[in-house]
Amino acid sequence: MYEAIGQPAGEENFESNETAVTDKVLIVTGGATVGGSMVESNSTIVDALGRQLGIMRTSSAIWQDVALKAVSAEMLLARTLFKRRPKFRRAPYRAAVDRYFSSQSYVSAPELTEVVLAGDLRKEGIAFEATTFAGLADAETRNRLLGECKCVFVSSTLMRDMSELIPLVKMLKQPHNKVVVGGALVSLLHDDWTHVPGADLVAIGYGEMLVPVLARWIKSGYRDIEPPENGRVVERLGNTLVYSGSPSGKSLDWLPTPDWKLAEAYHGRSFEMINYESVRGCPYRCSFCNFPFLFEDTMFRVKSARKIFDDWMIYAKGGAKIINCMDSLFTIPPKRLKELCELLIEAGSPVGWTCYARAGDLAKPGTAALMKAAGCQLVHIGYETGDQGVLDNMNKKSDVGHNVQALVNCREAGLTTAITLIVGFPGETKASLRETLNRLKEAPPDLFFGGGFNTRMVSMPVLQPDQRRRFGLVTQLDHLSSAPYWKHDTMSCRDVPSGLRWLNRSMIEEKVALEGSLFYEGLLGYDASDRDDLLDFQADLVATLGPLKYGFDLAQQVLRGILHFDVWRKLRHITPETEMRTPQIDRTPEQVEQAG
Repeated sequence: MYEAIGQPAGEENFESNETAVTDKVLIVTGGATVGGSMVESNSTIVDALGRQLGIMRTSSAIWQDVALKAVSAEMLLARTLFKRRPKFRRAPYRAAVDRYFSSQSYVSAPELTEVVLAGDLRKEGIAFEATTFAGLADAETRNRLLGECKCVFVSSTLMRDMSELIPLVKMLKQPHNKVVVGGALVSLLHDDWTHVPGADLVAIGYGEMLVPVLARWIKSGYRDIEPPENGRVVERLGNTLVYSGSPSGKSLDWLPTPDWKLAEAYHGRSFEMINYESVRGCPYRCSFCNFPFLFEDTMFRVKSARKIFDDWMIYAKGGAKIINCMDSLFTIPPKRLKELCELLIEAGSPVGWTCYARAGDLAKPGTAALMKAAGCQLVHIGYETGDQGVLDNMNKKSDVGHNVQALVNCREAGLTTAITLIVGFPGETKASLRETLNRLKEAPPDLFFGGGFNTRMVSMPVLQPDQRRRFGLVTQLDHLSSAPYWKHDTMSCRDVPSGLRWLNRSMIEEKVALEGSLFYEGLLGYDASDRDDLLDFQADLVATLGPLKYGFDLAQQVLRGILHFDVWRKLRHITPETEMRTPQIDRTPEQVEQAG
């Protein structure tokens, strides 16, 4: 039993909501890939692999994704094997490594989408169950939940493309239920829609504005859906799309405080780390990013510093120790950041927090130190590249000097830094990769996450006709691959896995920073005093790969050959002036459903 946030004690509780209505909604969140949240235990791995095969069968291009996953798999396998060896057990850094990986996991809390939807449904008097796609890998759990719930809300937020979403929706669809698909992926692809078999409704835009409409639809016995006041309903390729419309004004203070006490009551445990969101959209237009177009409109909207502070004080009093800010950029507007930090400092900085930050903001004198004093522990920085020419091509409105100074300022302030790197953006060459390495050696971050340039989201500025012509960019645009093929004047996607592997190994061997996939699990427990020990551990596990290294070398050569042929086959007739429409996109809804 608990006191509901914003309500008098005893007025309402979780149990009483269970008997309020006859229908129940199943909320399903999470990703879908093997090696991610889909596999939680050995007992679910067969189901998970079967689902992954379904995704691969639907996908129009898989080999770049496979090769990139092999790069991460090599490191993770090396870590597992090395920790079993006598050398590790005797190593002087063992205590630091054990301490790091025993800290709280970043993925211990439910997704914010689940918490928001659960709270919204509760306000509408509709009971709910909640799970992830990983949880549904267990057949008994899946059959029970789908049997109990007449309606399923599916979040596509962590889905990478339609090849993941389509087979998962097919699995959830039952003769007795209705399936509603919402979230970031479908909101991004609404203008260039692909039929999703089994989806009774597709919700586009603000979930907070759509749930009341969906609740009325459920209570009416699933009659025709009525759109929100500023929204609309559109029939497209056999699916019904419901649009929320856009809110008035730029303030998000009208959004209700996500009810994490409700989530704790449902899951039967407390969450010391919770997820939080304070902005929608982004004021910048980086060429590789789709975040400004995440919803139907492109306006940047924010919560005020006072609203954020009041929400966080509720969570701190409820037992939260750290708040993970999921915004595209938390450091803008700068006036809001300063006001929030001052409010937190005045209150004694009662809760820790992490956020995504822009290098240019952190490069300003005093900003990193102010954030640290206000309780910030970790900043994720979009570093992307150390080559100024590539950075200019990205339209980052920043320079490599900002990247360097931001890392210097954060280290001086005691803020942990985790940067993202993009390999393969137009202008990338072997020389630019070496320049990135040199810049990172000049001012090292604590952790780095490397990834390949990806063209799966059609709303990215770099995929618009003028940009395609400028860079000689040829792409696959079909929404049915998480890593569609591309090539441009200076690089092809077939070069990315080897380029990323070289950069990762160089960073490890030269002890520049910790590789993200190896150290993600204990990220919240990073202690700068253990940095040298962790870097030594990382270098040793790579150096002692032995015969495994040659096996992975051979595997990458084979994958590169397969990828080279498949890229040639898929892109040989495409020019920068044309868009590729694969047969999957041109198929009718009936043909898509028949193909599974």
